[in-house]
Amino acid sequence: MKHLSNDNLASLEMFLFLFFFALFGWPIITIVDRTHDSSIFIYLFLVWGIVILLIALISLSLKPSHSSHGTNEESGEG
Repeated sequence: MKHLSNDNLASLEMFLFLFFFALFGWPIITIVDRTHDSSIFIYLFLVWGIVILLIALISLSLKPSHSSHGTNEESGEG
């Protein structure tokens, strides 16, 4: 899997924040709320699930930190 650089990650996080902020915002919620009683619940559940999925994918694409790997503190030899 391709790892994200810090610059790409920061711009992606800002875009996703603004995008999902808009999806949970007032105009979109009122459009969805007008159709059916249960549609708002379904809409919020699906958008929330997509947010969680994207956060998981972003965390998997991050480069592993070298600060926690290779230390002997856990084995007591530190």
